[in-house]
Amino acid sequence: LLDSLVFSFTPPSLWEDERACHGMEMEHGPSVILNVYDLSSDKLDISKWNDMTEPFNFGAFHSGVEAFGSEVSYSETRGIVFSTPRRIEGAVFRRSLSFGTTDTTLPAFSTLLDSLRERFSVSTFDLTRNNSNHFCSALIHELGLKRDFPSYLFTVEKFGAFCALHVPLAPPQFLPNGGL
Repeated sequence: LLDSLVFSFTPPSLWEDERACHGMEMEHGPSVILNVYDLSSDKLDISKWNDMTEPFNFGAFHSGVEAFGSEVSYSETRGIVFSTPRRIEGAVFRRSLSFGTTDTTLPAFSTLLDSLRERFSVSTFDLTRNNSNHFCSALIHELGLKRDFPSYLFTVEKFGAFCALHVPLAPPQFLPNGGL
């Protein structure tokens, strides 16, 4: 379930009202909405943690793109997956961000997803370099939408880079197989 854990330092004021996203008229084509989630399971409830840390502009999120009446996301265990909007298994819906409308047709959308499958497969998943937020950003970019993807969803990369530079590695004798 931690396949799309991403740390965020975003002010809550950057979140758009969910009702405005889902009530949007389709003037030019289908609406494209970024749905943001907290991860959850019987062993882990990020929602409570996000509730406590959000006032400090910190949180852990998963994301999916809603378009054409369905939602598509990327998972460590299943690759690119479809789900009912705002109902991703192992996650609790938190908020939506509207990206406007697209002129892309449903057949072109399907072809676009097929073109992303190799880059976003189960074997290419990486918590810090290729997760659900990277997939959603790539999909939104390929749809030609002009709004920038929220950069705060990528702060886990920066956090990982910081740790790599500032946290010493364990001596080889403490690593499995002597660090080999």
